[in-house]
Amino acid sequence: MLAAMLALKKPVIPVRERKTDNEILALLRKNWDRFDGASRLLRYLRDEALVACERSRFRNPWRHFQQDLANKG
Repeated sequence: MLAAMLALKKPVIPVRERKTDNEILALLRKNWDRFDGASRLLRYLRDEALVACERSRFRNPWRHFQQDLANKG
């Protein structure tokens, strides 16, 4: 058991940058079609764009942009 525990490695946590809601909204606009507007955009923000963004914070800019698209359509 000790050998198994010694083999464990601490996970590497990427450094993510905090962005304003407007900056997040700009990233959503730029990548909306790539992800078909799906909430997978949050994974994009976290994993690719390295943005510090929690689900609850992501929800408002995502809904805002979704409503803007619906109003234009």
